[in-house]
Amino acid sequence: MKSQILPPPTIRAESSNWRTLNHCSIIGVPRAFRQWVALCSSMTKRIEKVTGQCVSVDVLRDASGRIYCEERNFLDTVQTTGHVREVVLKVGEKALLVARTVYVSRWLRTSMKLRTLGTRPLGELLFSHGDALWSKREFSRLTPRLPIFRLVESAMLCQTRSSWARRTLFLLDGCPILVTEVFLPALLDAERESKIRCPTSAGFVIPFPLALTTSSNNNCNQIVRDKR
Repeated sequence: MKSQILPPPTIRAESSNWRTLNHCSIIGVPRAFRQWVALCSSMTKRIEKVTGQCVSVDVLRDASGRIYCEERNFLDTVQTTGHVREVVLKVGEKALLVARTVYVSRWLRTSMKLRTLGTRPLGELLFSHGDALWSKREFSRLTPRLPIFRLVESAMLCQTRSSWARRTLFLLDGCPILVTEVFLPALLDAERESKIRCPTSAGFVIPFPLALTTSSNNNCNQIVRDKR
């Protein structure tokens, strides 16, 4: 499937209420979204397991681009440009999630496994050796005033006033890579349809502490500093 080029975003305010994800703050997320926000395994694999269908990836952008102010703060970088990958995850023709990946590392920008990723999900790389490494994760309820919300608008045929999202600073080859995932209403619709087809299914339950730990999480901050 060919990449679609999005028009330059309309200038919007970049202030949002991102909160660190932990066992207390997660209470602020609607119950229907909590397990998605706290998920510690591959998002693509989880969607496929819940829906019983394969996920396809529509690539909207995969090139150098502007990094939003809030992304620079999260990445702890002064660089205003980096590599930007924007995708829509679909089951059939239904868009369930949009994601924006940003990285500034020279190592990652020249990495062949990223340059040749194409329509494969990024999770194939992040979870290729089991649990992915990450150093911090936040969540927020996004509104149309934010630049990233244009991804939601491009993926949905109808308007929505807000969408829940999370952002994670993953480590790939020891380098920081920011992944922001925005959950679309159709994701919950697909989950409900799955439960109707299989009434005995109780959905999935995540032991929440596991969502905030990895085997190497204690070393993440040091790796970020060393490999940036």
